This record gives sequence, structure tokens and C-alpha cells, in this order.
Amino acid sequence: MKFTKEQLPPAKYFWSMTMYKLPQRWLTDNPINRYSIGSATKGVQYGKDGSLDLEIGAKSPGKDKESNWLPAPEGPFWLVMRIYGPGKTIVDRTYKVPPITPAALGAAMAGAAGAADNKKATSADEAKAKQAYALGVQAYIWGYPMVVMQGSRDAMTKGGDAPVTPDEFNKTGKFFAPVNQVANAWGMLGPKFSAVQSGNSDTQYSVTWFDSSEEPYIL
Repeated sequence: MKFTKEQLPPAKYFWSMTMYKLPQRWLTDNPINRYSIGSATKGVQYGKDGSLDLEIGAKSPGKDKESNWLPAPEGPFWLVMRIYGPGKTIVDRTYKVPPITPAALGAAMAGAAGAADNKKATSADEAKAKQAYALGVQAYIWGYPMVVMQGSRDAMTKGGDAPVTPDEFNKTGKFFAPVNQVANAWGMLGPKFSAVQSGNSDTQYSVTWFDSSEEPYIL
């Protein structure tokens, strides 16, 4: 993945690319313990012209390129860009993320997707299949987040009868606290943490699940 100097994400503070394995959308274990890469990553090498080449893959690109390597799982993955202090082109949505090469593969995938979208239903069965697919998409968009949120709440409030300690966090990679108490992640998240999908490894978390059904809370 190549960024020219002009294509680098416009961030006031810093930006990152985080790798998740699918379908779980969890951080992926790897030999260099790197789950994201970006402007705050130590040792990243830029070109003389200010460009940045990121190596994305399951296998090491070689010791000479590991400084710019973002490890990926063997199977499908999801790559997420986060920009802290977004610039004008992010806010007005004119910023373009450079593609992941090889470009030939991307073009082939885009062509296949376009052909599928443009294909007209030629039978009642195909029309039903398209309708079922559309319903599935809507169920995923609107229903799945509710299921995931419930699962995350259960995992992060039923882990114990007191907030997680630094020792527990370092040993298990998990953090939790009962309802109405603060759970602190005593370090950056790693692949052992699975209570939340797409958690990032750029910043530390503190999470509280409030039950305000009986009275309000003041922080």
C-alpha cells in the first residue's frame, strides 16, 4: 500500500491503520506483536520523497522491510484507518485512501462486483434470491450491532465482582467491571481481548456500563 507524500492522511495528532481478522473482527496475533501501523509507529521508514510504503501480509516481507510491515491473518481481513484530529479533506470527504496493491487483483475484484450488481434477474428464483440478500443486508446493518452490543456488555460486566486489576489484565488481556463501575485497560489491547469487535490498539480504554433506570449518574 503506497502513500505519496501528498496522500498521507491529514491528521493533527496521528493516524493509524489497524488490522482485524474476519469474520470475528478481532486483532490478529502475529510474531512482532503489531496490530496497527501509522504515523506514531516507531521505526517506520519513509522514502526520500516523503512517500510511505506499507507492507501488508501474513508473512514477513523480510527483515529489511519489517519496519513497515502490518501483519495480516492467513484468511480474510478488515483494514481500518483511524485519523485523530482529521484535516479538512477528511471532514469534507474529499480525501482518497490509496488502494492496496497488486492493482490487478483489485481491478479484477471490482470488475466482478460491478458485473454482479448489473446482472438482471432472469427468473423468479433469482428475484427471490436478490430479495433475500437485500433483507439479509438490512438485518446485518440494523440487527447485528444490537446483538454485538449485548454480547460486549455481558462480557465486560460479568467477568468478576470487582474491576479488573493490572495483574489480571496483563495475564488475560481482558478488562471488565460490574455495572456502574469503571473498567480500565491497564495497557494497549491485543489479540486476547475479544469482548469488543474492532477495538483499536492506539489508545487505552476506560469503559463503564451505566444502569440509569432508577437514578441518574453524575461524572
